[in-house]
Amino acid sequence: MSNLAAPAPLDLPYYVGMVSGYYHMSPGYAAKREGGTRDWLLTATLSGAGRFGYGNGTRIARVGDLVLLKPGAPHDYGCIADEKWEFFWAHFQPRPDWYELLSWPEFAPGMMHLTLTEPVMRQKIVGQFAEAHRLATGRLRRREAFAMTSLEMLLLLCDTQNPLTQQAPLDPRIQGSLDCIFSRLREKWTLDDLAEVAGLSPSRFAHLFREQVGSPPLQFLDLRRLDRARSLLDRSPVSIGAVAEEIGFDPLYFSRWFKRHMGIGPRAYRRRMERSA
Repeated sequence: MSNLAAPAPLDLPYYVGMVSGYYHMSPGYAAKREGGTRDWLLTATLSGAGRFGYGNGTRIARVGDLVLLKPGAPHDYGCIADEKWEFFWAHFQPRPDWYELLSWPEFAPGMMHLTLTEPVMRQKIVGQFAEAHRLATGRLRRREAFAMTSLEMLLLLCDTQNPLTQQAPLDPRIQGSLDCIFSRLREKWTLDDLAEVAGLSPSRFAHLFREQVGSPPLQFLDLRRLDRARSLLDRSPVSIGAVAEEIGFDPLYFSRWFKRHMGIGPRAYRRRMERSA
């Protein structure tokens, strides 16, 4: 793998799916987003060393270290001293059954890590990361679906090395609310409604949901609706009105809402997807 020029800063406040990259950065490289992003960030160090700042501390990531940042966790990372840093990264929105795979040992609020000490498993996990990145940046018609499936395999492999795997299952009350969101997107859910499904007070539910899932409940619901709308526009011939109804919106509001999140309206989005097929 050859050196890359310093990339332009990424601004990913509302990404759906997965976007990935491979960097081999020289000293001086740094990325900082005090409020983090609304997606998850996974990195795997291949050579050299990177630093992850938090509060008054710093975590150094070396070969075999994976760092996972929850939505909203501050991004303050880069090269250290005179060392280069070679690493894979992926921003992603998890599928509904991934959340139990995303509970890793925490070194700061919202900032987690795994250290891969076994050489064979380290090679396998890094190879899987490389494959997910290859698929995400490739030319396959369903590249996002292929990449997300590959990323799921990566997380499953990481789970075999996670010391918390048997200690921190997803709270069944939160899992129940997730099941409702994914299976009944067209319903006009409120925070109170979801809290009632979980059998918790709204404030307790919101706190536990964000702690375990990484996003506030209604923001998570918005992302899932966006993900479903994109899938229908991309992969089915149904009308814009039918897509709006599928996720619980009237067509006029849906068009404005979709454009606010994606930068283009649903018709333009569908035409763009058709041209890229």
